[in-house]
Amino acid sequence: MEVSELIFSIEWYVKSKNLSLKNALDIRCPMDVETQEEHRQYYSQYLSSVLSITELLCDRATPLRDEFREKLYLTLESNHQDGEQYYGYLRELRNSVVHRGGNLTAAAHIANDFPLVLAPNPVKNRKGNKVYEAPEKYFLAIIEHLEAVLPPMIVSHIKENGWDSVRRSNDEAQEELRQSIEESEAMPVWVKRKAVKSIRDIDLLAIQKQKMELALKTIEATVALPKIA
Repeated sequence: MEVSELIFSIEWYVKSKNLSLKNALDIRCPMDVETQEEHRQYYSQYLSSVLSITELLCDRATPLRDEFREKLYLTLESNHQDGEQYYGYLRELRNSVVHRGGNLTAAAHIANDFPLVLAPNPVKNRKGNKVYEAPEKYFLAIIEHLEAVLPPMIVSHIKENGWDSVRRSNDEAQEELRQSIEESEAMPVWVKRKAVKSIRDIDLLAIQKQKMELALKTIEATVALPKIA
């Protein structure tokens, strides 16, 4: 995976995370059974999307994965827990939710009509030989921490390593687009011919730069969280 593809994958996960979180925060009490299931699904999707971003950047195929993991642990460190333990909790909670059907929203306190989900505690790995304590009482407090520290750290990591630089020339981008058009099974032949002819008039380099700038803005954007007294 090229670093540009990596960034656009992160952008997609960020959009998924932000949409899931907005939907979760919109839910108020009282909740019927269907709304309870949606509440669980949205928070689960949020956690899964966040961990998809960090696991992608920690993947063996990703450049500088060890450097990112070190930054991740330092960034997540809080007054209650060191960063490695914090991330271990998040990772095993995600594994429980995604792979074992764990219910992230099983317990909550109600502040006015807002359901304050209690962070599952403790969380164990599949074998049960590793135990992680929740870094906060409420899952919303964990979200507040993640949303405050992860987006700027990830954007900084991308920029520091020059991943946001467009490395291809306009000619290379045009040739790649031409090949993708000719190989398309969805486009009729006459559409392909017109599309290929129009490529030479398109500044694909400017488009790529604009897409990259928008992606970084999306990655850095966060959802407004409610202030619960």
